[in-house]
Order: sequence, then C-alpha cells, then structure tokens
Amino acid sequence: VVRALQLEQEEALLNFRGSFFFYVLLPPIIFEAGLSLKTQLFVDNLGSILAFAVAGTLISTWVVSASMRWAAETQLIGLQDTPQLPIYCHLFGALISATDPVATIALFGSSRFRTDPLLHSLINGESVLNDAVAIVLFSTLTHHMQESEPRLISIGILGHFGLVLLGSVIMGVAAGAMLSWCFSCSNDLTRFPDYEIAGMFLGAYLTFAVTQLFGLSGITALFCFGVVLAHYNWYNLSEPSKVASKVIFGTIAKLAEAGVFVYLGVVAALSLGRFHWHGGCILFALVAIIVARAAHVFPLSVLLNLCRRTRKITNNMSVVMWVSGLRGAIAFALSLRVPCEGREYFRGSEACRNSDLLVTTTISIVLATTMVVGTAMEKIATALAVIEPVDPNQLDSLSEPLAGPQVEDDHIVKDHARIQASGSRWALPSAVSWMPLRFHSRGHLYQAFARFDLEVLQPTFGGPCRARGKDVDRTQKETFEMPKYEVEEDDAPLQSRAVIFE
Repeated sequence: VVRALQLEQEEALLNFRGSFFFYVLLPPIIFEAGLSLKTQLFVDNLGSILAFAVAGTLISTWVVSASMRWAAETQLIGLQDTPQLPIYCHLFGALISATDPVATIALFGSSRFRTDPLLHSLINGESVLNDAVAIVLFSTLTHHMQESEPRLISIGILGHFGLVLLGSVIMGVAAGAMLSWCFSCSNDLTRFPDYEIAGMFLGAYLTFAVTQLFGLSGITALFCFGVVLAHYNWYNLSEPSKVASKVIFGTIAKLAEAGVFVYLGVVAALSLGRFHWHGGCILFALVAIIVARAAHVFPLSVLLNLCRRTRKITNNMSVVMWVSGLRGAIAFALSLRVPCEGREYFRGSEACRNSDLLVTTTISIVLATTMVVGTAMEKIATALAVIEPVDPNQLDSLSEPLAGPQVEDDHIVKDHARIQASGSRWALPSAVSWMPLRFHSRGHLYQAFARFDLEVLQPTFGGPCRARGKDVDRTQKETFEMPKYEVEEDDAPLQSRAVIFE
C-alpha cells in the first residue's frame, strides 16, 4: 500500500535497520532464552551441545562459504567476482548458520507428545548457543573486511573468535554472579517486587552494553548472564517476582520476535523491484545449507556416540536434528548488517548488488524453511518415532524418556555413595582411571563441581540450598509453644505442628 501510494516518508520509517534489531530487539530474545533454559538438561548434555553449537557452526560456515564462492566464480548465482567476494561468502556462511528450530521446540514442548529428553535437550541447547556463536563469528569476520584474502580457517580469525567468545562468557558469568550476590545479601528487597524486576532488567542491559563497549559479544554475555540468574538468583526472588519475571521477560521476548518477523515481511515487500534478486542464488544456497547441516550433524553424532556410554544419539535423532535446522529472525537481521561495497550506500545500486543478493536470499530461505519444513515437522517426527502421542491426563512429555530410564554406571554410583559417606568435599574415587574422568553428566568431574556448587556457590549466590535454609528459619520464627501438660518422663515431648510438618 505504501509503495502504491508513493508515500516516501512512511516508506522511510518502514526501512528495517540491522542496528535497531541488534541493540533493541535481539537482547530481550537472548536474555529470555538464557533465563528460561532448563539448566539440568542443558548441563547433562553440555559436551554434546557445545560440539554441535561451536564445531557444527564452524563446519557449516565453511561448507556454505566454500560452496557460494565456487558458484560465484562460475557466474551461476549472480554474485559479482569482486575483491571482497571471499569475505562476503564467509559472512553469508556465518549468518545462515544461525538456526531457529522454533517449530521443533514448540512440538517437543507440547503436552500432546512424549519426547526423548536427550533429543529435546540437544535441539534446544544447540539452538540457543548456535545463535550466540553465529553472531560472534559474524562480528569477528566484519573486523577482517579489509583483508585482501581472508581465510576462515586461519589463526587470526579463529583466534579472534575464540578470545571474543571466551571473554564474553566470562563477562556474562561474572555479571550474573555479582547481581545474584547483591540480591542474596539484601534482606529487604523481597518486599519490593517491582525493584527486583527492574534490577534484573537494568543488570541485563548494563551487561550487554559494557560487554559491547569492551569489543566483545554482548549477546553471548547476555545469554550467560540469564543462565546464571536462572540457576542462582531465582531463589533469591520473592514469590510475586518469580511469577512476574517469567511473564514479563517472556512477553517482551515474544513481542520482539514477532516484531522481527513483521519487519521481515515488510522488507520482503519493499525489496520487490528495488533489491537485486536471483533465483539461482536462492536455490543454490538452499542446497548448500542442507549439505552443510548434514556435514556436521551426522559425523558429530557418530563421534559423540563413541564417547557416550549411555543414551546414544540414534539415527532417527540425527535425522530430526538435521531437518530441524530452520533459519529465522537472527539470520535475517544479520543479513541486513552486511555492508555494501564502495561509498555508494543505497539498496538497489550496483555497489550493493552482492549485499542485496545475500539479503533477498536469506529472506527466501527463512520463509521456505519456516513455512515448508516447520509445517511438516510434526509428521516427520512422528514417522521417525521420536515423539509419541500421550493421553492429556498423563504427566508432561519430559517426565519419561522414550527409550526407558537412564541407568548409571555401577562404579560411578559406588564412588558417589562412598564420597557421600566419607563426608569429604574433595574425596577421590577408589580406583582412579582416566577413562571415567570425562566432561559428562555422571562423571567424577561433574560430581566434584556439583558438590562445590552445593556447598560453596549456592550459599553465596543463592540456590535451592539457600532457599531451604530461609524456609527453615522462617518456619522456626513462626512456631509457637503448645500448652504445657504434666506428662510422664517416658512420653515424647510435644512439638508444634509447624515443626512436625517441616
């Protein structure tokens, strides 16, 4: 309508800017993702999630980048062979590797189906970390725009990427721990739920801003900040704040994501007749991302199964993970941050040809994967038997895995019982071997950290241990003395009902 009526001022307002998304719309989405993360499932499969999120994103970026550059040199997809073509291909590989399996997560979270917790954890965890990794990699590549021949697999780019990612994680964890400690030390803050919510909101955006100021990734720091708050600070909040925080931050995140998809449709409509389009580029990019997704999902599943003694990743799970790699809001917003070549900076010009093609290709891929694959996801998962319909009266879908209960290894169970019986914080297993010392949910390293978290971190920053202590103290204050009766010496002493129930 705006184009037909030639309303230039209104059309200028509808132009979506990547900076607006990055600094306004994206932070609430990422913060809510970290705040609502199921930490137990996430930690139980942390090694596998990191493998798919970090190594998988790098492999996918390299495959897509190499494929697009080869096709561009053969003049098949409309991209111009300019000196900056290699970095454009790298940027497109990084942004299109940001997956958004919203249809799969919504399906697995539905009460109508029972899902394997391992598959649910892998897809959900990978989608959250994958976005942060793709954003960090994209931002790192933008700092190498002026290089004559930038290589993705190089010490300069990968080293910069690793430092930014590690520094952002440290910043987010430190900020989350500091805010949790402040909340745990405050005794009167629970009387003001509005101040609690405001403190979390301001702390989140301050963490994002300070991390960006230091040249790191504010998105990654914000996600880690939310995870720490969910694990520790949640137990420092009052009951009204616990409910309000989930509702408020969840609503803001959904509104932000809805706004992104609305602008995606607006940009798609405004780009007709103005941006550069090429059908060959769209079709080739679709094939490239399908191959790139398979190139890291299936090999990594095989390698991870070699390291997992229980709960293997089945072939059907790998197929669902491969199919569920939809592209969404983050890929679209990152595409708008791809700069044009030269000083002439307006869409539709020859200087923006390569950038326009990447934007229009991303829009087409997001629409195709969301509408086609997202709609068929339920039938695909049902055909592969990774979900089962359940009776509405049964428990939630994550209460029981499809493949049966998980069985702990005997030597780990015995060592854990011996550690608990000894009462020592750092007791070592009876027979130390290097094979059990792995970073998985039931290894000795995990048990040592769990004990350190229970005895040191939770009393300091907050957690279930500290929350139970507060409940006990409050119950003891609310107890009252029962009337004293004359009883025999052998009779048991009378106690208040509150103490008995506690």
